[in-house]
Amino acid sequence: MSHIDERFEVRSVYGAKTRQPLVTVVIGEHMITITPSKAREMASMLYDCAASAEADAFLVEWLQSAISATPEQTALMLQMFRDYKKG
Repeated sequence: MSHIDERFEVRSVYGAKTRQPLVTVVIGEHMITITPSKAREMASMLYDCAASAEADAFLVEWLQSAISATPEQTALMLQMFRDYKKG
């Protein structure tokens, strides 16, 4: 089984050389430094994606338990649902 590194940290930073506010994001072994506006954009994307992941999980579980959909049918309906959400 693969190990998932769930370490996630964020820190506010003031760039002494750039004289700009920055945000440092650490995910697992990776670290990036970004602008506050990019941090807000990323936060919004993470929130939206987390909600979508939960909705996808609910749909898959419901399709398989309520109507006994096969894995193939479930995958097709999940893709249709995702396409519908995109508009």
